[in-house]
Amino acid sequence: MKVLTRFGKIIAVLTFVIGVSLYLNKVMAGKPVKNVPRSFVATYTVTNVQNGAEPAVTEIQIHTVKSTGDYKFTSYDVKTGATRNLIAAGDSVYEIKADGIRYSGIAWTEEMREKMRSPQFLRSSPQFVREETVAGMRTFVLRGEGSGDWIEKYYAPETGGTALKTVMNTNNGGYRITEAISVQFRDVSDVEVALPNLPIVR
Repeated sequence: MKVLTRFGKIIAVLTFVIGVSLYLNKVMAGKPVKNVPRSFVATYTVTNVQNGAEPAVTEIQIHTVKSTGDYKFTSYDVKTGATRNLIAAGDSVYEIKADGIRYSGIAWTEEMREKMRSPQFLRSSPQFVREETVAGMRTFVLRGEGSGDWIEKYYAPETGGTALKTVMNTNNGGYRITEAISVQFRDVSDVEVALPNLPIVR
């Protein structure tokens, strides 16, 4: 049963990602929408909500994002103090390990990020379900579902492709909530999001 639940969660995430990607491709084929990218630093809490138990904050996250799309993501485990760092440089995302830099995935293009800064695009998405306020900003909630599992991401035009809140149901019927508690719009230097001088490892 746990394997089936995990599979359903994977399907829900894939459905969300594929749905957004297909819609992005469809819209990008039309007239471009011009929006101004902004640099910012956002602080998040990650809360696990279990049935019948008090919500527990398990992580603190810092998202440092340049207007160019490059960013640094750092998470701190509240219980163990362990950290995790991801850096997006150009069209790639890397995970920073003690022994070097590991390729983690593909970063969004500026054309895709531009669409996510458009209220019209977000509201007309087939995954749009409602509007809510997060960290003092209006967000557009996009929802993906699959095999009984679901994920919701809250996007604000001011922060583009960086969701201000993510809610995902968990295997035991609870929820995992990643939510921005503050967003500071300011200049972000190249140094703040630069890759460290470490070897690339596999």
